[in-house]
Amino acid sequence: MVHLDLTPQNIYVTENGTLKIGKFSLCRVCDHDIYAKDVGGTLLYMAPEALLGEKVSQKADVWALGCIIHELCNLE
Repeated sequence: MVHLDLTPQNIYVTENGTLKIGKFSLCRVCDHDIYAKDVGGTLLYMAPEALLGEKVSQKADVWALGCIIHELCNLE
């Protein structure tokens, strides 16, 4: 499964500190080729292959998570 729109606005923290991911409207199952141009997403967090309109996989979500962690570490 690929979320395809991981952003800080889609990650929620519960009262006990548990992180939860929301907004699964762009989510796709990876049983076939997924092209980012077919689904969309937030440009600031899109993986390079997604920006080029190439096939995307779970690696695109890892890229987005890395962008979010980078922002957190730099307090941006």
